[in-house]
Parts: sequence; structure tokens; C-alpha cells
Amino acid sequence: MKKRLTKFTQVAGIMLALVFTFSCSGDDGDEGGGSGSCVGEKGNDIANYRTVQIGDQVWMAENLDYNVSGGKCYGEGAEVVIGMDDESRLIYATLSNAKIKANREKYGRLYSWATAMALPDSCVSKAYAECASQISEKHRGICPSGWHIPSNDEWETLTNFVGTKPGIKLKATSGWNDVMGKSCNGTDEFGFSALPGGAKDPITFTSVGYFGGWWSWGPARPNNTVYGVNIYYRTLNSYLSSDEMSPSDYLTLLFSVRCVKD
Repeated sequence: MKKRLTKFTQVAGIMLALVFTFSCSGDDGDEGGGSGSCVGEKGNDIANYRTVQIGDQVWMAENLDYNVSGGKCYGEGAEVVIGMDDESRLIYATLSNAKIKANREKYGRLYSWATAMALPDSCVSKAYAECASQISEKHRGICPSGWHIPSNDEWETLTNFVGTKPGIKLKATSGWNDVMGKSCNGTDEFGFSALPGGAKDPITFTSVGYFGGWWSWGPARPNNTVYGVNIYYRTLNSYLSSDEMSPSDYLTLLFSVRCVKD
């Protein structure tokens, strides 16, 4: 099945084009079998998650898997991008219930920024400026009690402590698909164990095995007179060895969540 691409799927399609052009491993497999559903959760009790101290910070060493309204498992209720055809058009498939459940167990769930921050859906609209005052310095969002959504500064503290090539050092030692026949797994030197949970735009899921994005936020830049706060997401992918912090206007997209201790 082929569809008109949305803004983010076009971006993800470029990434997948690079990946599949070089005949990388990582066939999604187990497609078909209906729309599927996501069963089970670890919830937002920190006792259910591995944690790790890195420098003076304590981080979750797994992605959040909390079944809150607005969260989705990869492949739940929508098609996924599984590759490209000979004419460089994206190919879509529906995952089986078993595959969707396996994605949840491995990658946790995906959330919009507003969902992650436990703010109303209206915060992704032009009324967003009215929500900035609801964001605190250690904003819990949907994190476990005593934990919060990391700020831009807290991500920077993490990567500065890790040092050069933080993307390699923070990635898990398995679970990242190869590119050009070379392993894109990390060394996981600090136990952060970052995994590529993919993403979801308003229509489709894409890039599991190749891309991981985690929501963040930061104080508004001096020239930002509209929002009062800047939205960010930290990204890692299969073909970059470093990490990136990107400002985001993709507020309706779904990414992973990692929480940091208060």
C-alpha cells in the first residue's frame, strides 16, 4: 500500500532511504494480522524500571511504558513503514498483535509532547502559550513520583558528562539495525541503554530499529515571544555516532520518554 507522505514521514522516509539503499539488516517482520492492540504495561511505578546513576544524575535505563491516554505502542492502531519499493516509495504494513506487544515490551510506548508533559491536547495548538505557565522546573508530567521529564539543560549535563561521541556511549549494545553492513549498536558504557523505538506521525509509525527520540523542554529563547518555552527532542539514529538536541515544531508526533530523578 502506498500513501501521500506527511511532513514527518517524508523526513523519516529520507532516513529509511539511506538505510535500505545500503541493504541494511532489520526487516520488521511479522506484519499482517489486523490492526492489533497493545496489551500490558509497566506503569509509572519506578520500582518496575531499571535505573542508572550517571554523574550526579539518576536516569531511567528503559523507556517509559505507561498506558495513559495519548500513548501508543509501535504499530498500535495504524500502519508502519517497513521499507521502500523499487521506485523509492515507502511500503506500509499492519503489525500483528504479537509484534505490537513485543514492541511495547522492548521499547515502551510513544507519546506526544503534551501527553508526556501531562498537559491538555490544546497545548499543541496556537493556544499553547497559555500552557507555558503550567511547566515547572522539575516537571513531572507522566513520570513516576519523584521523577520528571528532563529539561534541555539536564540532557546537556548528561552528554557533557559522557564526553565525546555520546551517541555511541549511550546506545544499547544490541537492538540497532546495521547500516552499510556495519553495526550501529553502541557501547553502553554508562548503562543508559538507549534503544530505537521509532516514532509516529498523525498517520503512520516509522523507523523502529533505526531511530530513537525522547521528549524534552527548555526555557524560551530571548527572541521567542510566542510560546514562553521551547520544545525539544533528543535524537539518536543508526547512522550518526553523536547525539542531537533539536527544537521541535512536531508537537503532534509521538516519541519515547525517559525520566530523570528529582
